[in-house]
Amino acid sequence: MQPIEFNSDFTINRMVKDLHELIAKLNRVNENTEKIESFYNELNVLNLFTKRHIISVAGLQSVGKTYLIKRTLGLPEDLLLSEVGVGEKRPVLISSNSHIHEMQFHSAKSVRNESGSWEVVTERVSKVELNQGVQNPSSDMLWFEVVLPDEKKLGHLTLALLPGFERSAKSDSQKFLDLFLNCSTGMILVLNHMRLAQMDQEILLQKVSNVYKDKAPGFVLTHASELNDDKRQTIVNNLVKKFNIEDQSQVVYSDKDFENVPAEIERLIMQNSRFTYDSLGLHYNKLVQISQSLFQEICKIESSIKAKYDTEDNSDQLRLISKVFNKYREQYLKEIKKNMDQSMDQHVSHCLGMVNNDLRNEKHNLLQKIKAAFKNDLTFNDKQEIVDWIKHIYATNDPHKLDQMMLKSIDAITKKNASKYKSVRTQQMGQIGQQDTTSSQMQLSFIKTNVINNQIPYSEIDEKDLFNQDINHALIEVKKYLDPNELDITLSDQQLRYMPIIAGGITQQIIATKKIIEQYDVSETEMNDYQLLKEKIGNVESFKGEVENLAVDMKQMIAGTAIFFGIDAIDGEFNSFGAIVGALQSLGLSAGAATGLAGGSIAALTTAFAIKKGAEKIEKYKFERQDYARNVLTAAGNYQVESTLELIGEVMDEMEDRLALAYQARRKNNENLSVYEEIDSRIARLKNECGKLREVAFRNAAFIK
Repeated sequence: MQPIEFNSDFTINRMVKDLHELIAKLNRVNENTEKIESFYNELNVLNLFTKRHIISVAGLQSVGKTYLIKRTLGLPEDLLLSEVGVGEKRPVLISSNSHIHEMQFHSAKSVRNESGSWEVVTERVSKVELNQGVQNPSSDMLWFEVVLPDEKKLGHLTLALLPGFERSAKSDSQKFLDLFLNCSTGMILVLNHMRLAQMDQEILLQKVSNVYKDKAPGFVLTHASELNDDKRQTIVNNLVKKFNIEDQSQVVYSDKDFENVPAEIERLIMQNSRFTYDSLGLHYNKLVQISQSLFQEICKIESSIKAKYDTEDNSDQLRLISKVFNKYREQYLKEIKKNMDQSMDQHVSHCLGMVNNDLRNEKHNLLQKIKAAFKNDLTFNDKQEIVDWIKHIYATNDPHKLDQMMLKSIDAITKKNASKYKSVRTQQMGQIGQQDTTSSQMQLSFIKTNVINNQIPYSEIDEKDLFNQDINHALIEVKKYLDPNELDITLSDQQLRYMPIIAGGITQQIIATKKIIEQYDVSETEMNDYQLLKEKIGNVESFKGEVENLAVDMKQMIAGTAIFFGIDAIDGEFNSFGAIVGALQSLGLSAGAATGLAGGSIAALTTAFAIKKGAEKIEKYKFERQDYARNVLTAAGNYQVESTLELIGEVMDEMEDRLALAYQARRKNNENLSVYEEIDSRIARLKNECGKLREVAFRNAAFIK
């Protein structure tokens, strides 16, 4: 079975952030960013597809797409008003959310910020503003969204009502149309039989048939009451021939007086909400296309940048630091992934044993439902019942068991590296012991007093203490490096090799923090106010219990968060928890942590969220097997591993960025040169990410034709 991968999803999300920063820095040195700004918008739309299960509804202008969807979903008449010849000029997403009580409307636009870069801003708008914006959008508008309070018809699906197809791809309304055609989970084409002979209609049909070679879209023929049986059959035969349609129920007839239209369109949506294996090629083809195009463009920018500044002595220092940093980063993540995969495989195998036992006993009476999981006779509630059953097995009786699994995997690699890096440096130990370790602000040295005495023989020194002393020494040097007043200092290989280990330790404490946040139902407001947080939690004995036996000492992690995230150790027993919460806020994860399943890396580590993502991914790609539980469990395990690795990566990104900022601050005599060098570093990171997307596509080359 081909494994379900989430690596490309996380890579695209990271590329959005890195491209955002690159555009900002390029603007600072007056470099033209027009071409890569279009890539930024494309990546944001592509990122939408990694998070959504999107069914697109397309057709020529004025064929009745909006009317059909409004009728099917029971949308109000005064929503998405359309005049003859004037339709939507941006995609309109329609989704559902069981946690809201009334219909909501949103807009998403790409806005230039103070740094000169772009960012996607989502705003709540009124119905009137949505109606006006859809027909007359500003140039920075990406899409609009209608969110329904009832999940019964759509469930986790999102409909994308696309602008009417026009012959000119340069038309303002055609923005991102190709992306939606290529990346949607399913496609429904709305056709007016009277316009089938028109050139525009033929171009659209040819365009879609070129994309959907292995999976025919659904079709809706409007004004069908005007067609007799012979004309209907002729049209169907032509569509069958052009699109290789095997199931003629893929063609639906529609007219205003046809009472069964809503039920038929709803059936067609569900029927086209899954892709076959072959259809994965659409996704991977798009990854290849966008990664190659972006790679070529940033190579041009790289050449331009290098031509604009002269190489000076030590001007490549930032690149060298970044190169060494990322060498150890890749080694560390590779080792952790291998360990996590092994642990997760064992867990999934255990879960499958429980699944098979339940099915043998028909304990949940779900056998027939699971067999029908990829057919059209399952209701949303039926599917949710299956997912809930699998989630209970995956989570075990203790949902935090999986958190412990991730903690132990990180710890195993930390200990492996501790053994690898172990060295007898008695003289260095003596030097470190003499350094000022009494700072009340940073508390950088936490070596026990009985081990820093250099008169004690090495054999009596606890190996864990020695390892933490090495980390402490690295942190002291990093703290000096981050001080712009320390002009004559650089970081050596010896210090940089501990950076991934420190990131792993911070991640361990973030995972442990998540448990406390969930246990006490901490709100985002409480996370942002230290005193409120302390009053609500009271004490953090459970947190200490989670982290006190880890290879990297808790106090070193306080120092790490203080140095890399600007979070001071605050007070006594509570300071480690408070520092990690501060790190969460610096990473922009507080909202995800506070709402549990709302998004962000903390939510990605939540067991229920992993099952949710696994189930959606499986259904999205329609694995044509009955072992639904196996597929969901495997996908959920893959997601949990990848999301944990992504969180470690985010921590390391923050660390690397802090090193780059310190480097810039130190080079005050040539400020632009340091910016050019950071641009060079950002370009290297993006080129690496483009390579990762191509690698994912290569590993799935069987899907690409």
